[in-house]
Amino acid sequence: MTFLAALRSDRIDAPCVLDGPINGATFNLYVEEFLVPTLNHGDIVIMDNLGSHKTSYPKSYPTCWSKALLPATVQSRPQPY
Repeated sequence: MTFLAALRSDRIDAPCVLDGPINGATFNLYVEEFLVPTLNHGDIVIMDNLGSHKTSYPKSYPTCWSKALLPATVQSRPQPY
């Protein structure tokens, strides 16, 4: 089982439970169907180094989504484990 959610300062948003592991296609579906509808102008999305996050993004994603928008220190931050 895999649990996905968006963590906000005051709540958990866009929760989703999958019956199995996540991959790039499943992650893209989660973003389109669960995450994007909850986003407001000015929200910031930060993803860790999970392999499914490294998939190519569909053209339907907001055009402002770009790795270049993140500071290099955030992009390459090593995982502590």
